[in-house]
Amino acid sequence: MTKKRSVGRPTREQAAVIDDEILAAARDVFCRDGFSDASMNEIAERIGASKLTLYRRFESKMGLLVAVIDRNIASLRAVMEETTVAQASALDALQQTAIRLFNFLTERENLAFGLVIRAESARSPLLRERCANWISIMEAPLILLIIRSQEEGAIT
Repeated sequence: MTKKRSVGRPTREQAAVIDDEILAAARDVFCRDGFSDASMNEIAERIGASKLTLYRRFESKMGLLVAVIDRNIASLRAVMEETTVAQASALDALQQTAIRLFNFLTERENLAFGLVIRAESARSPLLRERCANWISIMEAPLILLIIRSQEEGAIT
């Protein structure tokens, strides 16, 4: 739990820190309780803020969940776009990308969050769309590296 904040409008830097704290706390609560049982009060209490602070930034609990998903997608995108200059071939790059993806997907927090998202996406077209985006972010770099590896003759 963070310390009590001062009254007044936060600076941009402070607002970014608050947003990060909210998203991290929300992800933890969603993973622990599931989306339906998660409470905005619990999330607010975890960061030492009011529920009003959450609703000023996110229009609803679903809006907060979508923001957490988008943050996770950004993390996934960074993992998938990471390149290593020392890699001599597309096959080496493909192997390293596959390892990074595997490591990302098998992190305990990502596994737990993935279960929450899959459960909720059965009821929400918006979440199904986000999941499709997530899949395309994983597939696109792998497909390009497979094609490059084929062109280099490393795989058929």
